[in-house]
Amino acid sequence: MKLEQCHYLLEVSRLRSISAASQSLHIGQTTLSAIVKRTEEEFGFSIFQRTPTGVDATPIGERFLELLWEVDMKYEDLLRVKQRDAASIPTIKLLIAPTISFRMALPLAADFSRFDVHGHLAFEELSSEMIGDHILKNEGNIGLCYLTDEDLRRLQRDFQGYSLHVEQLYTDELCALVSKNHRLAGRSYLNIQEILSDRLASAAPARNDKILGDAILISSARVSRFASPHDMCQAVLCQNLVGFAPRFMLEPGSQQEQEGLQLIPLRNTQRENRMYICLLTCKKHNLRYQENIIATCIRDYFQNLNDTREAAEGGDH
Repeated sequence: MKLEQCHYLLEVSRLRSISAASQSLHIGQTTLSAIVKRTEEEFGFSIFQRTPTGVDATPIGERFLELLWEVDMKYEDLLRVKQRDAASIPTIKLLIAPTISFRMALPLAADFSRFDVHGHLAFEELSSEMIGDHILKNEGNIGLCYLTDEDLRRLQRDFQGYSLHVEQLYTDELCALVSKNHRLAGRSYLNIQEILSDRLASAAPARNDKILGDAILISSARVSRFASPHDMCQAVLCQNLVGFAPRFMLEPGSQQEQEGLQLIPLRNTQRENRMYICLLTCKKHNLRYQENIIATCIRDYFQNLNDTREAAEGGDH
């Protein structure tokens, strides 16, 4: 039985009518009748009996409603405490790569809110390279980033790496991002050399890339860099540029999938085109209750995504 149902049943008792209570509560009469019936089935006795003018409590229902009234009052006291303590609600910070946040921020916030835990979820966007260092410096306890096989080997070699707990959640690849009006649209894959003479777009800073190597640095005169993945997507759409994005960011079926854009897998990149979305935590720090909740939400999200991928691949065979 949910706590909100206490208020519903007490309102029926106060007004002695399911119809009047449904109007007072602004819910459907059928819905309220179903709540009453479900509660009676759950407890194994009738709470109300019908009368010519509405309903009255049964003898056992009267005792039940007295106890329910006490529960409802205590719940109201708890809500008042919660409101007084609102200023001290902790912030649960998730360090997250921008291309992951682009797709995950809204559904993850929704999943977290369903637990109704004490705390606000805040996303701090950082490059994948910075997230591990921030956690080791105690500037955050939980992060979500991209790591390549080389990154994982480096963490195993690096002494500090043993302080990080790394969970591989999802295997991904880098793709070219084009508008569906672009000359390359419709291709099943692209060799990296095919696009280096195009006008390029990137949401990453100039660097020796984990997948592309120095190919983009060499073509830097033709690269427009944008502050966010969203800005890059708009430039690809409006200016006919070729962008770069992980498949996860905009793959078909995602809530962030945008009409007019197409992802095309890249081949013959300087480094192996494989990377993993990883959950990072610090072995030396115990996660708070709220942080464990968000970690559970993240694991469930990617477990569902992997199950969907396996089902689709199984169907292809």
